[in-house]
Amino acid sequence: MEQEQMIILTGYEARKKIMAGIEKAAKIINSTLGPGGKNVIYESEYNRRVNVADDMYDSQAPTITNDGVRVASKVIFEDPIEDLGAQALFEVSKQQNIEAGDATTTVVTIAHKLIQLIMNKLNEGGELDVETINRMELKRELNKAKDEVIIELKKKAKPVKTLSELENIAMTAGENEFIDKKIAEAWWKVGKDGWVGVEGHKGLETEIEVHEGMRFHAKLMSEYMRTTAKGEMEVKEPLIIVTNHDIEDSEQIKGWIQKATQRLKFDIVLFAPKFSAKATDFINTARAKVEQFNMENKTKGVKAMRLFAIKIPSLTEKEGGQVEDLAIFTGATFIDKHKSMNMEDSNIDYFGYATKVFCDNDIAIVASDSGDVIKRIKDLTIQMNSEKDDTFKNRLKNRIASLSSGIAVVKVGATTDTERRYIKLKTDDAVHSCGNALQDGYIQGAGQVLKKLPCKNEYLKKALEAPYNQIQTNAGNTEIPKWVIDPVKSMILAIERAVSMAGMIITIDTAVAYKRDNDLSKKFDEILKVLKK
Repeated sequence: MEQEQMIILTGYEARKKIMAGIEKAAKIINSTLGPGGKNVIYESEYNRRVNVADDMYDSQAPTITNDGVRVASKVIFEDPIEDLGAQALFEVSKQQNIEAGDATTTVVTIAHKLIQLIMNKLNEGGELDVETINRMELKRELNKAKDEVIIELKKKAKPVKTLSELENIAMTAGENEFIDKKIAEAWWKVGKDGWVGVEGHKGLETEIEVHEGMRFHAKLMSEYMRTTAKGEMEVKEPLIIVTNHDIEDSEQIKGWIQKATQRLKFDIVLFAPKFSAKATDFINTARAKVEQFNMENKTKGVKAMRLFAIKIPSLTEKEGGQVEDLAIFTGATFIDKHKSMNMEDSNIDYFGYATKVFCDNDIAIVASDSGDVIKRIKDLTIQMNSEKDDTFKNRLKNRIASLSSGIAVVKVGATTDTERRYIKLKTDDAVHSCGNALQDGYIQGAGQVLKKLPCKNEYLKKALEAPYNQIQTNAGNTEIPKWVIDPVKSMILAIERAVSMAGMIITIDTAVAYKRDNDLSKKFDEILKVLKK
């Protein structure tokens, strides 16, 4: 077997190559920032960085977008060392997407300028590789300055008090006033404890559906349960099974899975407190086999049932009522170990139903119209009023609030798959912006606040001015409307992510990469052709 050849660069040459990749990637990504940002078109087959999937159907239609993380995910350079620089920008954009859901271009703009300024200083020594900066000390100074800046930024945040403010936030992130106002209306209905999701549908019009929802702390059993670009799980119209049994063995679930597979075509979501390593392996393996089967038989219109697993808090009998709340909410039979009910005895009559289930690494949200929620809330209210223990009284109050959450789904319609992809990505940004603003408030947008923030570190100060300057460049130096506002949470996360990545990049002194075949790379000149001048 032929050994793969490697490229190893050190010192000035390593930094020079990595910076070249960062500059090239930033030129593409930064051009998409703001209302005057340009679009990029790419073929679906170039979806190489698997963490960011294009989950809008299975169309091979090209994607046109100015969404930062999507663009960053497609930038792959022929030179493997330069590509390491591009990967660094993709990573910071990806993390911003996971944690905030928007400002994925802003974080690149800040990180690029910060790295550029420091690298230029580092490389003043040229090939002699003279150390011009104490890099570790600078990294500490950057982190200290970042903390001070964030404190100042939080002081400037204003809470969302009106629907009009929420509409402005949505319109700042989106492009379609009609859709953006619908998004704001949806968030206004469900509140900050609710949830708004985005999905595509084959219709021409964009619609919004509002459902009763339940929100509670939970985690995915494993990363193999993920279905979205952000590492979350979203499943439409699954059957639900709920238990307070720990799943220790595959025998606990094999029986009813086989019965369900024979009679039903719905996906299944299993909620349980714990899954042993053996049970986890079984479910992961089963999931992988089903996904492979579905992929191979997609053209035949044949689809196998998928099993998803979510971990819910393991509580005592008195504390664990929220698990039973979930069963009642979805119309499922609660398989209660305290009542000597066994998982092995379960059958398909035990299943409940949900219109949608969402879960990340902290929160699960279930939309359903199947259970008697009103009666359950009444029962819990009576129980709360008679409870003497303040701790359990508050827990009952939280359970009532959990059952009262609202859930909205924005169903994006369009005339073509390319247009639908574009609208969906913009809609997704607007949805996340509104949610973030409801949580932590908003600030004046388009980089106006960032550039005015007091900052003692000269590098970070100039980097915080970069988003405003780039937006002005892209838009042709136009006056920014007063209604343009941004969620402060997104800006804080962007600063944190940018400083974190810059702090890592500036300490690099050696770069190692495998040589790659030319036919597997995307050349910079080919990408530049799609940018509007």
